[in-house]
Amino acid sequence: MLNCLLVIYLLTGASLVYAQPALNEKDIKGSKNYRVRNFNGESLYGYIDGGADLYLEYGFSDLTVTEFRKAKSKYKVEIYRMKDADAAFGIFSVSRFRCPFRPAFTPFACQNRYQLQLCKGQYYINIINDTGTPADSAISSVLARKLISEIKETDFNPDGYFRETDPDTLKKYAFLVKGRLGIQNSVPETEKYLAGAVNYKALILREGNYINLSVHFQSSRDYTDYLNKVTAGKLNYNGSEIMSVWNIPIKPAELNGLLFRIPAAGFDY
Repeated sequence: MLNCLLVIYLLTGASLVYAQPALNEKDIKGSKNYRVRNFNGESLYGYIDGGADLYLEYGFSDLTVTEFRKAKSKYKVEIYRMKDADAAFGIFSVSRFRCPFRPAFTPFACQNRYQLQLCKGQYYINIINDTGTPADSAISSVLARKLISEIKETDFNPDGYFRETDPDTLKKYAFLVKGRLGIQNSVPETEKYLAGAVNYKALILREGNYINLSVHFQSSRDYTDYLNKVTAGKLNYNGSEIMSVWNIPIKPAELNGLLFRIPAAGFDY
């Protein structure tokens, strides 16, 4: 029987598919007014007023929203399944806000009194409460741990973007963008530098008076087209750097990548 299943797997080219993380009413003792809603594709516009385009830019698959009451608090648990781990980290990176506490049970997490955000594998999870008590934070952490335990996919790995930067710094402070909306919701100063880019993903990290960008393109053609735009067609490569139209040096990197450093707003070279 096992051999037959293996043959079917090989012939169909099937890939390993994991079950989606989910909460059940029995997971939350004492909960009331429990309800679950699901959204996918264009239906996301019916849930997020004015923000759906950002998720679609990164690569949105579907959303499960679970709401309930427990004691005097109301909770909402949003489980976004994104296209891949990059997309999940990307939407997490531009959504996290005020992180006085970063739980140690997952590498990518941001928690304050009213909200716990995290990404794991291809999932971005947002847990919200309306009272902000220590008990709410504890319940949010329990729910997060339960969901994380069900996610088996590989996490986003920032190491290939800035090899000389501490990985923990990248996990905590870097933004991953894939288009204009991601840029506008993270580091708007970089928009003009990426205006000519298509089919890319960029990791952005503020460092002192500068902003570091590591851009990777899907193809060598996209890479070359962008270089032609930012050098006005004058690819003057000295073996280590290319001078851009902004008089900022650009360093080629592996996998159709480019590295450059721009002054933050209010600063110049």
